[in-house]
Amino acid sequence: MSTALAKLLSKLPLPLLYLLFAPVAFFSLYYLSRYRRKVVANNIAQAMPELTAKQQDKLARDYYWHMANLVCEVIKTDSMSKQQYQQRVNFTNPEVLLAARETGRHVIILSQHQGNWEWLLAGCAACMENPVDVVYKELHDSAFDEFMRSARERMGNTPISHKVLFKELGKRKEPWVLAMLADQAPQRKTNKWWGTFFNRETPFQMGIELLSRRSKAVIVFASSQRVSRGYYDCTFTQLAEPPYKKDDHRILEAYASNMESAIRAQPETWLWSNNRWRYGKSDDPTLVEQPASKRPPETDNSGA
Repeated sequence: MSTALAKLLSKLPLPLLYLLFAPVAFFSLYYLSRYRRKVVANNIAQAMPELTAKQQDKLARDYYWHMANLVCEVIKTDSMSKQQYQQRVNFTNPEVLLAARETGRHVIILSQHQGNWEWLLAGCAACMENPVDVVYKELHDSAFDEFMRSARERMGNTPISHKVLFKELGKRKEPWVLAMLADQAPQRKTNKWWGTFFNRETPFQMGIELLSRRSKAVIVFASSQRVSRGYYDCTFTQLAEPPYKKDDHRILEAYASNMESAIRAQPETWLWSNNRWRYGKSDDPTLVEQPASKRPPETDNSGA
């Protein structure tokens, strides 16, 4: 889809956008392109073996319907007002986030690709009445990349490339609030922490812990759950607060645990098409003993 068409469609009322475009998106993703059908099926089977084959198939179809609706909602972000976000994204306990902000420390909001993460990020800014920095990984399509950056900036959020995250935040004098979606697999050659996620050994980005230690930030988890079509509840949970030690993995342990609980509560709204377990612990080159001078630097590779 061209960005010009997306901008045009964003002017339509959301119910009409659902009616006209969601069935087309579902048919295209599920039947026509069969977008990552094998990845989705394998991820669901591995993560939820307690489900029957029929239940797993239904979950997969429900996931693709959610993605079709999500496409419509992402298109709509180009024209949504602050009032519309406030109507459609309900924060059940904003006091948790506000209390973390009022400590005078930096705040890191960890979330995942569940529900409508784009509305969640925009809604956080509306909730706090403050800009929120968002870790951003550039998209391959430059035109759509610009569309998404513009949509994220409309509510005052500031996208920061994951490539310059530490450098940019290091310049700040005042306390900041940073949101990141850190549920995707880190690159093989970067340092990572291996934890348990859906009963499988799973790598997580170490940059989260490094940034937390350096900034002495309070860590808050944000869970987005769909209430009905186009409406979401967001719940905040404080995961950790400083001081942090170098070998203390309680942030990532708490993140993995809270994320899995949120996904199990509404599995069809998580990004099952992401190849989260594309490599195992035995394939991790950073676990092979190397001379100190050749070990990968402890840098951030988070993306949103």
